[in-house]
Amino acid sequence: MKEKTQQNIQNVLNNNKINMHSPFYEIEVSTRGCAIDLFVNDILVFTNYETGSMAVDWPINQWILSKEGKQAVKAIVYPFDGQEFISTKAEVDLKVFVKDVSLETMKRHVVLSFPHITFTNDIQLPVFKTETLYFQAEVPYHFEGWTNSVSLEKEDKNKLLKELDEWYNDFYDIFTKQDRSKYIQLTEQRLKEINTSFYLSDEEIEELDYFKNLPRNLKKVPLDNYELVFYADGKLVGLRIPHELSGFKFQLDFKEPEQKGNFIEMALFHRKKTDAKLSIIR
Repeated sequence: MKEKTQQNIQNVLNNNKINMHSPFYEIEVSTRGCAIDLFVNDILVFTNYETGSMAVDWPINQWILSKEGKQAVKAIVYPFDGQEFISTKAEVDLKVFVKDVSLETMKRHVVLSFPHITFTNDIQLPVFKTETLYFQAEVPYHFEGWTNSVSLEKEDKNKLLKELDEWYNDFYDIFTKQDRSKYIQLTEQRLKEINTSFYLSDEEIEELDYFKNLPRNLKKVPLDNYELVFYADGKLVGLRIPHELSGFKFQLDFKEPEQKGNFIEMALFHRKKTDAKLSIIR
């Protein structure tokens, strides 16, 4: 298995030389009978704990910072809630594809494929971690992102929570007032990098609706429901409710009593310098 994995990595690095104007990378995630957390470059980018089977193509361009470079992918597999061990019927398939979104007819190419993951009756596993595999990405942009940011893991956790709660309040204020200009101002760097990585035109950016179908009446979820999480060698920090991605969750209050729901503003933060405030970067 190890020899095949290493050969797989080498084949990817050798063969991923495809000239594209607007390369767009996606991870095809397919699971059956298990929950999964998916990481790109040491950042949790996708999670699914819904029972049953699941298949999705998940975009990852926003997690690729450099024009050229090796990207790391790994996954952690869990049993569903209420189960002690991963089902012996569980299966996982992971593939990374790239396609040129400037060409509607261009087919996507496989740049990384994990070995098919299955579980047997011989060993009962409460959790399973895949190897970290790599693929070579080439994109036409370069972001500093959190590359030169400071490590946050050794900072005072209570102070970090206080800073993040202030951001939570800022977003609450924005969403209750549906203040588009303040939202853009507050998330300027994040929006710039994500929009660039998705190759959005100025016209498409102008048409973005940040409050689509959101009611003005919403509630924050108390902080004791969250955990403090760190990614990217401790350079990114966020709040995460277990089984969900990092961000701020709001309970929505619609006019009709039968209409209820939740909304998560995905959010990860970094500190550019030791004496700087946290700023949102993803």
